[in-house]
Amino acid sequence: MSKTVAFIGGGPASLVSAIKLKELRNDLDIFIIDRNEQLLKKLRMTGNGKCNIAPIKDDVSKYNNQNFVKKLFDAIPFDEYLRELAELGILTKIIKDYGYYPISESAPNVAEILINKCKRLGIKIIYDFVSDYKIGKDLVKVRGSKENYSFDHLVIATGGKSHPETGSKGEMFLTLEKHGYKINPLVPSLCPIKVKEDVSSLFGVRGDAKVSLYQGNKLIKEEEGELQFKSDALSGICIMNLSKYINPMEIYTIKVDFLMNKNVKKIDDITCKEYLLSLVKDNLAKYVMKELKIKEDSLLDSSNYERIVKYLSSMTFTFDSLYGFKDAQVTRGGLDIKEIDEKFSSIKEENISFIGEILDIDGECGGYNLRFSISSGLLLSSYLLTKM
Repeated sequence: MSKTVAFIGGGPASLVSAIKLKELRNDLDIFIIDRNEQLLKKLRMTGNGKCNIAPIKDDVSKYNNQNFVKKLFDAIPFDEYLRELAELGILTKIIKDYGYYPISESAPNVAEILINKCKRLGIKIIYDFVSDYKIGKDLVKVRGSKENYSFDHLVIATGGKSHPETGSKGEMFLTLEKHGYKINPLVPSLCPIKVKEDVSSLFGVRGDAKVSLYQGNKLIKEEEGELQFKSDALSGICIMNLSKYINPMEIYTIKVDFLMNKNVKKIDDITCKEYLLSLVKDNLAKYVMKELKIKEDSLLDSSNYERIVKYLSSMTFTFDSLYGFKDAQVTRGGLDIKEIDEKFSSIKEENISFIGEILDIDGECGGYNLRFSISSGLLLSSYLLTKM
């Protein structure tokens, strides 16, 4: 009788691991169980639909639990990762300095490639919600909302809580706590940062800036990139990367430098408004004049010039809260990595493994999270070969 392996969660870690395992061991019966009637829903959204599938190069400093990540990347080096993607049918290219994307620049295309490959290999897809499991004498018994199942090995890859509309609602964390696993606090990450100041008049304004996160006088993180204003928050990739380092219970300030050491100089015979319009967008110019209490028709004298330059170099905003999981790209927290060994196997229960975002490992924007998630699936498939 064939051995059976089931992956709970239809994300990229599951599909890639299932494909690699089936290619190497065709005698195994492999199942993917997902609550949605469409697999890879979150993957289809990633990279604004273009699928930023890898960073320019590996940088473990972009993650938490860096020692664990380094061991994984030592096992699957970056070049090997790209080769594995190509073997799956995902050919990649670099877009500027953002990272690696599929040549098609289509996340839905990547999803279809992986799903079609699963079907051709005979991997069975079950659409059901798994609420719990039990370790039996010989098999792992799985409780679904439609029916119950039994497998030789169970891989749990249900993700975190980001974008719950894609099915990532976090119920599995509650189940794992009942099984005695340590779940580290779940926090939205790579999301907009709500500020206490009234920035509603800046809604929609975008501009290149250097942003710096401070806790008191301590610099926590610094980024450069396009800053975007929401009606009550700061956004953009540079801001999302800052959000990864925020403890929602602490107090922070965010300093924004729109000038970034640009060679600005005083101009004679010009109003303050005209000078500001030469530097920033109209709504931001109006905001600055209001904050500095400068009249539109005021001439640019030395005093106003110095005030404007100083303000645009260090606009300060006060952290209020992080946007919720609906607007977060990933989840910070999750299953403590001390609950698994280097083979992604549970140290508490036999025949249970964990891969992907359910683990307490998250990276910054730029392909880092998919690099980890997919690599965890690749490595697990090679480990399971020796077990099954």
